[in-house]
Amino acid sequence: MMPDPSVYGNQADLYRKLSYIGTVVDMVADASIDSDFDVTNDAGEESETHPFVMLLDDPNPFDSRTEFLRAHFAWRKITGNSYWYLNRANDKAAPDEIWILPPNKIIPVPDNTMGLRGYLYTPGNGEQIPLEPYEVLHFKSFNPNSRYLGLSAIESLAFTATGALASQEWNTRLFAENNARLPGILAFAEMIQDSDWEKMKASVQDATKKRNQMMLRGVGKGGVEWMQASATQREMEFLAGLQMSKQDIYDRIAPGLFSAMQTSALTNGENGLYLFAKYTISPLLRELTDKLNCDLLPTYGEGWTAEYEDVVPEDKTLEMAKVEQYAKFHTVDEVRVEMFGDKPDPDTERGALFASQITAKSSQPEPVSQPEMVAGEPAPMPEPMPSEKDNAIANALMTWNRFAVKPQNYNKIYEDKTKVIPPALVLRINTGLRATKSQDEIQAVFDA
Repeated sequence: MMPDPSVYGNQADLYRKLSYIGTVVDMVADASIDSDFDVTNDAGEESETHPFVMLLDDPNPFDSRTEFLRAHFAWRKITGNSYWYLNRANDKAAPDEIWILPPNKIIPVPDNTMGLRGYLYTPGNGEQIPLEPYEVLHFKSFNPNSRYLGLSAIESLAFTATGALASQEWNTRLFAENNARLPGILAFAEMIQDSDWEKMKASVQDATKKRNQMMLRGVGKGGVEWMQASATQREMEFLAGLQMSKQDIYDRIAPGLFSAMQTSALTNGENGLYLFAKYTISPLLRELTDKLNCDLLPTYGEGWTAEYEDVVPEDKTLEMAKVEQYAKFHTVDEVRVEMFGDKPDPDTERGALFASQITAKSSQPEPVSQPEMVAGEPAPMPEPMPSEKDNAIANALMTWNRFAVKPQNYNKIYEDKTKVIPPALVLRINTGLRATKSQDEIQAVFDA
């Protein structure tokens, strides 16, 4: 038994009405679109003219690449399902067009043998259009109750989302209709005639909207009593309740995004972005490429693979610590090639040394021959003697040291005074500085 597709329409309606869901879904979709998409061959060479890459750039007459992918990722997060209609002749042909089908207008049709007969599409004009399995590419989340349909995260947020929506509506009515006056009861000691009663109700409502003082006459002493009907907004911790609902929604749909947006601490924000990339964006991209590699790219021939570049940011401190540890037991050439993907050092003698063996003296460049004198031109400045070079290097190192130990300059590369310092020594110092976290550690690098 397949559920009524209107369930997915209701989930889409929450996206339209509840700002928390709308915001988080939009951010997930936009972040996913920004990731680089590649189609490569067996040799790992990227093809920018592959037919599928060109089709995705212009999927159909109405959608651009951005519009198409935004709809895909948004539907996938809202309903747990995304359907691509593939306009093609058969299951062996590549598609000429691809379209997004709204999940609230399509439903899988099982064949009663654990397989799939096809899909039933209802465009909304009263017709029902059967589609073959090869005409639809279905992306779905895990659903413990069905192998044919994905499960929307919004289903587990039904009560939270309903409460958040009701809270927003209550807050709007409070300020729009009651001028921020909390509800209460006017209790009258005596019965009042219906005609007078209707006039009094109209006067009270009008006075509330206009924020006027309400006055009654002819009621006698103690004839009217004001009774508070509900707790105050502060007692209900109204704003705290809204914030909790917001966090529940963000954490369920996009783990890490709430902490990245709410914190002012740089470290916590970076951790939130890391979690957002690792547990929200990366799984969506992996699901997309795996599905394309399994069901669509084989129609273009063998050897083609779709992949997204890794969106999870690297821990630079950890990476530099690995480099530093690797450099203790490997030569400069090995570090350059294995850790940085660079070419060996042009100086073969220096490339064969360990990083700890490189000194300012051993890494000095070869002396440059003096140019020939030309009549009428000023004589070139003489090259400084080795002792002068040593002094210049020492002065530059001291200047760099004073700059680097300032808290605002941690992990920055100071370039102005390093031109006289041999490149190998600059590389060694920069490598050490990237792993430092305090003035003492920075000073230790220069002392070494």
